[in-house]
Amino acid sequence: MKAKPLVERFSGSYWKSEITRAKDRSKRFIDAAEESIRVYNAQKQVGLYDDAERRLNCWWYCVNTLLPAYYSSTPKAEVTLRKRTGGTLEEVSAVLLERNLQYQMECEFPFDTVGYNAALQFLLTGRAILWARYEAEFEEETVEIALFEAEDGTFVDDKGQPFAGDVSKAKPGPGGVVLVEITTEVKDDESAILDVVQYNDYLCSDARNETEVEWRARRAYLAREKAKEMFGAEVADELSYDAYPDKDKRSYEKNEDKYEGKAELWEIWCQETEEVYWLHPNSDKGIVFQSEAPIDFEGFFPCTVIAQSQDPDSVLPVSDYSHVRDQILEVERLTTRIHAVTQAIRTNSVYDATLGNEIEALMSGDLKMIPVMNWPSYKSRGGLASGVETKDIAPYVNALQVLQAARQTTLEQLYETLKVSDLLRGTSDQYKSATANRLENAWSSLGLIVRQNMFTKFVSDAIEKLGNIVASQFDAERIFEAGDIDQLLLPLLPEPQPEPEPQVGPDGQPLPMPPMQQPDPAMILDGMKMQLIAFLKDDDRVAYRIKIASDSMVAIDQAQDQAEGSQLMNTAG
Repeated sequence: MKAKPLVERFSGSYWKSEITRAKDRSKRFIDAAEESIRVYNAQKQVGLYDDAERRLNCWWYCVNTLLPAYYSSTPKAEVTLRKRTGGTLEEVSAVLLERNLQYQMECEFPFDTVGYNAALQFLLTGRAILWARYEAEFEEETVEIALFEAEDGTFVDDKGQPFAGDVSKAKPGPGGVVLVEITTEVKDDESAILDVVQYNDYLCSDARNETEVEWRARRAYLAREKAKEMFGAEVADELSYDAYPDKDKRSYEKNEDKYEGKAELWEIWCQETEEVYWLHPNSDKGIVFQSEAPIDFEGFFPCTVIAQSQDPDSVLPVSDYSHVRDQILEVERLTTRIHAVTQAIRTNSVYDATLGNEIEALMSGDLKMIPVMNWPSYKSRGGLASGVETKDIAPYVNALQVLQAARQTTLEQLYETLKVSDLLRGTSDQYKSATANRLENAWSSLGLIVRQNMFTKFVSDAIEKLGNIVASQFDAERIFEAGDIDQLLLPLLPEPQPEPEPQVGPDGQPLPMPPMQQPDPAMILDGMKMQLIAFLKDDDRVAYRIKIASDSMVAIDQAQDQAEGSQLMNTAG
């Protein structure tokens, strides 16, 4: 039997196969995530809940109750020295980087939207991914350079490199040089950005835990102009622009006018080769662009990943929704039954047809007195009591009470499983004291502390990658401008030396004094700036780390916060 030839590693065919296998592994997770989102959005036709006609959307309620515990405000980036020790250079560089990070988070992209969507996706699907990227804008600028004529008649620049441009419009300059206008691209703006990767747009290699992951990838939909900007016109023209993100795909199918879509590509970061591959699954070649990692991130990958819980033998997460879907189904079915029983609890009666006129008149208003003809015959038949019979609703009332109690028990189990306590839901027993409520609130929040710390570290690691981008890619002028470097360095300048007192000779005449050289503050500032930027650009010397305060993103009890502040002031007073 002829053996099938092996596929070369890291080739186009290899990455196509890896992406396909990763999609197959993630199918179960993606299906659960899509079902969770449909239930959260109160969609009726969800396969598991088709038999539940009435809904009590407890999943939406639980997610929105837990959401403020993970993210409610913009975090404050804190850059501190890793070893808590260092000189002036390290301390100033930490403050400078902290100001740049806070500026990026507040002005360059909507960090609140990113953080909120990451927390919501974490609660709904069981996983969230933040991907850091560097974005720069360039503009063309015309500048005039000086060229020198070599012995062989060619022209070279001031560094001795041959000039390959057009010199037909050159103008003579002073000193025998030739002045030529050239068009160059100048960096106009740059930013460090965090993106929330959609739950079905992220794939990674098969591994037992996160430390064994060899590659990570995210799907990108690029328009033709964006592809030309990234890869050049030659590569962009060979791509197939027939893909649409899910949101655009739905609107496209309803549109009669068809339009060009986007190119579906996968950005793959491979730690083994330390290279980045751009894979186009619809092309025969596969790999359309390949390069070394453009940014040296700590841990190589540009993304951070958080999962609610994992299979010990896989990095694929198991969401909370997968654990509580049966409880949610039970709540929905009980709600449907409660609705049906409630519909049956109403006054229904039958009566003797010979009493029709009297009964209808009696039920039409208040305090009625209706004459009855042939009274002895009417009484002999048993009167109104024997002529009207009302349906007994006691069994339905009892059933309703049982169903409501069962639903309340199921809800309490659901809230306990998801760490949604009674106090977090805003309800409390009326007979409990304030101290008991406060203690119960403290104990109920212990179940969230671990995950809150996990989410805080997740966001902190993502912001740390922004710090890598700022330190390694940003121009010095932009770093100094955002960090207000002059105000940082002015207090560190040496004070001017006082003029020495004049000396008097034996004859009583003042002796001549040499002029005293005072240090130039501008030169000292420039020297300190050069040291700072050299320190930030040197990966081996950087000694800072980035962290976020654990309570900077979660909703804090303002009453308790004020009480603690008042107690501190009283103690200090």
